[in-house]
Amino acid sequence: MVSSRRDVEVNIKDKVKARLKQVQEFKYLGVTVDARGMSQVVIRARVAAAWNKWRERSGVISDRMMPRKLKVKLYSPIIRPVLLYGAEVWTMGKKEERILEATEMRMVKRIKGVTLRERTDIRRELEMSDINEKVKVIRMRWHESLNAGNNTSPPVESQTPFKPDRRPSKSMPGET
Repeated sequence: MVSSRRDVEVNIKDKVKARLKQVQEFKYLGVTVDARGMSQVVIRARVAAAWNKWRERSGVISDRMMPRKLKVKLYSPIIRPVLLYGAEVWTMGKKEERILEATEMRMVKRIKGVTLRERTDIRRELEMSDINEKVKVIRMRWHESLNAGNNTSPPVESQTPFKPDRRPSKSMPGET
């Protein structure tokens, strides 16, 4: 598979000279990768998983007697992480951002108890951050953790060097 905006034919052969089949999408480490480099398939799967989690918690979230702050406290640590699982490796375009935004706005409007047509600044009222900004934060944190492993300083030497021609002493470190 080649990740490109236009269709590209690739001819790859294995050890016995058999031509490998070119596919439009495949699953790698739990993430569906498609030929265009977009993550729309995996984002739609995460949206479906988030709605399933929403339905599990709908008794509490839909209850009009529950305070809104409690509903937000249920949404933020339970449903939103399901929606954003794997966001570190997503390729986000405008369409993918709109899918996430629309999904979250539907859920947040249900928490607030307003109709889909009403125009209010719900995020500010419920003190919630933008989901696309959250994706950027997740991706930056992941990128920083990858770079943290690329330390270019020389390795720290142990205090007792290994000598293969000698047997180790019988005393354990720290013993006298």
